[in-house]
Amino acid sequence: MSELVLVDTHCHIHDDDFPLPANEILQAGASDGVTKWLTMGSNVESSRQAIDYANQYDGVDGVMVRYGVGMHPHDIGQDILSDLDQLRSLAVENPEKLCAIGEIGLDYFYDDQPSERQIQALEGQIQIAIDLNLPMSFHVRSGKHGDAFVDFWAIMANFGGRARGVLHSFTDSRENLDKVLEHGLAVGVNGIATFNRDEKLNEVFDAIPLESMVLETDAPYLSPAPFRGKPNHPARIRQIAEFIATRRGLTLAEVANATTANANRIFGV
Repeated sequence: MSELVLVDTHCHIHDDDFPLPANEILQAGASDGVTKWLTMGSNVESSRQAIDYANQYDGVDGVMVRYGVGMHPHDIGQDILSDLDQLRSLAVENPEKLCAIGEIGLDYFYDDQPSERQIQALEGQIQIAIDLNLPMSFHVRSGKHGDAFVDFWAIMANFGGRARGVLHSFTDSRENLDKVLEHGLAVGVNGIATFNRDEKLNEVFDAIPLESMVLETDAPYLSPAPFRGKPNHPARIRQIAEFIATRRGLTLAEVANATTANANRIFGV
């Protein structure tokens, strides 16, 4: 077993349709040193499943499994207030392995949900996180339906700097990266960094301070090179860490130690 300790700070391994068996990915994670996993809910039912998954598999093969509860902006239910009440109850009643409120945020790439509903859901979930002193895993993506970051920064300002956590799968501008860092938020780097061909975005990735970086897979999505087209899983954090180490002229241990310390500081893992 590897002496390195790596953390997957954002995945969805608990989903019913996850394409790989749990025993296979647990063994792979343990073998490659990826021994701390944070699986994030995307709606009320998914959050319940995340809790059940962590309770079933935490400790198997030496892997720590923690969870977040939350509503993805494209997975908001018909009754937002009811869903917020249920998420709060899940968080309060299942604190032992709870690491975050997530995955939450704004996504204007598609028009699945009007921005007003997304904002209402996000504000409610930020309030839950603040009330319970929990970090958040934020999904913020702009697109043809608007600049999500304009609304996101306005919402963050309304909470007076009390909202904390990680910008999951960040692929935006250097300007917004600077604002992320000014707000004391961390940046989640995943497989996109290994196959991206946009040099401007590569420059953004290179500008993320190591002390503000955490690693994530978003499994089963976004498999890193050389595994494009195959289901992603937490063990592939190692390929992401190796890529970052090579690109920055660092050792794998340096990247692992820094990002794992960041994950522990933010999520308590």
